Amino acid sequence: MLALTALFSVLLCVSCTSDFLLVRDGRPEAVIVRPREADEKLDKHIQFFNAELERCTRTSLPVMNEAANDQNRIVFRLEERPFAEQDRFEIDFPDARTMRITGTTDSVRWALNHLLEQEMGIRWLLPPVKGMYGPEINHYPQLKSASIKAKSVSGHPAVWVSREGAWRIGGFAGNWNAIKRIQYIHGVTVDIFPVWKYAADGSWPEAVLPVISGKKLVMKKAQAPLSANPWTASRPYKDGWQPCWSNPETARIAIENVLEDLAKNPGKKIVNMDVNDNGGYCECEACRKAVAGKTNLSGLRNYSELYWTWVNKVASAVAEKHPDVIFSALAYREVLTPPSFKLHPHVLPRLCVELASMTDPVWYEKRIGLIRDWSEKASMLDLYDYMHGIDFFHLPRICFGSHSKILAELIREYNLRSAYFESEGRTAFQGPIQQLMLKLLWDPDLDVEAFLSDWCEHTVGEKAAPYLREYYRMWEEYWTGEDIKKTAWYRSVKNVYMQLGECNSHTYALKKGDMARFRACMEKVVSLAETPEQKNRAQVLMQAFEYSELAAQIAFSEIFSPEGRLNSVEEARELAKAIPASLTAREKFLAHPLLPFSRGAAGLFSAADTSLGKLLPYAKDPAVRETIEKLSADPSVPGTLRAQFKIWLGANAVNLIANGSFEQEEPQTMAPLWSDKLHGSRETRYASDGKYSFRTRNGYYLIHPKIEKEKTYLFLCDIYIENGSGEGRFSTRIGPAADGKPRNWFRTEMIPTGGNWNTCSSVISGEGKGVNSLLIQLYFEKFENDEPVWIDNLRLYCLDDLVPAAERP
Repeated sequence: MLALTALFSVLLCVSCTSDFLLVRDGRPEAVIVRPREADEKLDKHIQFFNAELERCTRTSLPVMNEAANDQNRIVFRLEERPFAEQDRFEIDFPDARTMRITGTTDSVRWALNHLLEQEMGIRWLLPPVKGMYGPEINHYPQLKSASIKAKSVSGHPAVWVSREGAWRIGGFAGNWNAIKRIQYIHGVTVDIFPVWKYAADGSWPEAVLPVISGKKLVMKKAQAPLSANPWTASRPYKDGWQPCWSNPETARIAIENVLEDLAKNPGKKIVNMDVNDNGGYCECEACRKAVAGKTNLSGLRNYSELYWTWVNKVASAVAEKHPDVIFSALAYREVLTPPSFKLHPHVLPRLCVELASMTDPVWYEKRIGLIRDWSEKASMLDLYDYMHGIDFFHLPRICFGSHSKILAELIREYNLRSAYFESEGRTAFQGPIQQLMLKLLWDPDLDVEAFLSDWCEHTVGEKAAPYLREYYRMWEEYWTGEDIKKTAWYRSVKNVYMQLGECNSHTYALKKGDMARFRACMEKVVSLAETPEQKNRAQVLMQAFEYSELAAQIAFSEIFSPEGRLNSVEEARELAKAIPASLTAREKFLAHPLLPFSRGAAGLFSAADTSLGKLLPYAKDPAVRETIEKLSADPSVPGTLRAQFKIWLGANAVNLIANGSFEQEEPQTMAPLWSDKLHGSRETRYASDGKYSFRTRNGYYLIHPKIEKEKTYLFLCDIYIENGSGEGRFSTRIGPAADGKPRNWFRTEMIPTGGNWNTCSSVISGEGKGVNSLLIQLYFEKFENDEPVWIDNLRLYCLDDLVPAAERP
């Protein structure tokens, strides 16, 4: 541990006693000497340094090919270094007039970052956002003179292969020493079986293609010339299929293609061998025999032994001719588990693990065990984390303390040498989470609390900083507390990544008054910020809070219990009374400047309308019914919501589910999901509509009705159990689909009470390119001893059809 700390820390030693002067009274006192052999990359680094210096001093340093003897000069000594050393830099002072930066064309940028941040006092607080704010959002001390302490400095990151933040931040993340060296995800059709070689004429090697559902996959020819952009060109070919790894030809062809690629691109250092996305694993006899029914930590078929054998074979063969190349490969879903053998030392497994899930003690032990097993099989690991914020969540996911602790552990103990944090990432919604994570990749011994205090002080000023820090502390308490563990969202903790499609249950851990407490904290931040720059940043942060405040009001977050329940008629009345305020919040939400950075408002609004279905058990209460009747007739209420209320009140509408009450033997109402037959039958013991219902037990079912694009639908069904155990759950997962492929998922869940019919209600927006049907998945889970459950009266209504024609868009 001492050796590791020494390696990753910045090393200082005094070489001169005076400071090295750059600017005096607004005039340059030094020049930058550009090496004649320098390339465009170094020129960009110099331009960046001068632009940042000018923001502080109103001047920049002349760039010259040589300097006079009496001039202070910054010189560069560029070196070719091994991959593992390419981020190392040194700054020293050979004489009183010379500051020398030694490194690669990559690492001199980190040296310049060090000078600007540690010596000049610049703080890159937030990425500029087009249309909202520019570089002025960051902290630039205004200086008449600027100098550098004449001390030798060296730096080298702990994580050296690739350090990537949210991709939309772009080049700004370089200010935080980020560098993207793994260019693709799911890149097997870029680097291994390149689309440009096979897609134009459909000449994909038959040996490589998998058998899926008993049929050999046939890849279609490209319908148009392929883009030169790898991401664009490969997109139609990176989903729903995997190579047949059991066929020896798949390895031979891969080796041939990679060697050909490296011959054309001798500077290439990373080859991407990722699996494709969304399944499509080969089911040929040899592959099925190798898998043999094994499953992994996520409960998925375990193809790891097959896949990593193939990766190892390709890497070993290519490394004989290209010993410095690294082979990145996703440890994802069906290939999540480490193989039984050690991997080639240049294979870099990319572990798809969400740090947020590791705040759960049980899943921390499971996932750290998985990571430990991987570290015994691989010489280095990559973390692919799902650090999503405003793009999927309506409350800021702040976990500074827990995330930094886990990330530092992975770096120190488990050979983490590469990382990517998938997120939208551009806005102030999650504060400095991206910067903090990237700085930890450079130095896992970073004092996290000191960093956060420094960030808060430079963002909003010394007086406001404690309140901003408290605001973030309260959010961290929310996301790591006990109530969030009771939500439907949290039950996805076992998944590769926690639910991204749901829009409201992650807000249900809010207690009454929580948002008022958050607002009070932020109002202090705004009132105590002092300088114009601090006041502007405080308003930016307040704006981010107000996005969450509106979302929580729309979602009725403080009314529902963490489990998403209404526990009394009083709470039902409170929910009904809150509908007008929720509708007013919707109008403000649609105008909020941060909305374009999210997945849009439709999902949240549909989730809110769905949650109003919790009123159905209380619909006979006079106060609740009176409110529903009043709103159903109010023209200021959105037409589809009025239509939902009218259906509750008994309005006639066309049911789009054939035989939804099981009154006929044919047509079949539901199909089995993930099994070959229905586990149940029609019977007459209980029925909520007509004479028949369907008796089942724990199981999964599918309904696949056609719908019209851009319209809104209401799905209803009734569930009956004889004795409520408190554990059995009925849930729906409904996806608007284009030709059978879901574009999004809308989820609902209920724990039915015994002895009466429980109505489940879900509102679904049919938005999405090419949407023409719904995938309605019905889940019966955790019913004790397979106790019987009855389902009846399945209904799907198009709410737009009940909206008066004059009000339709």
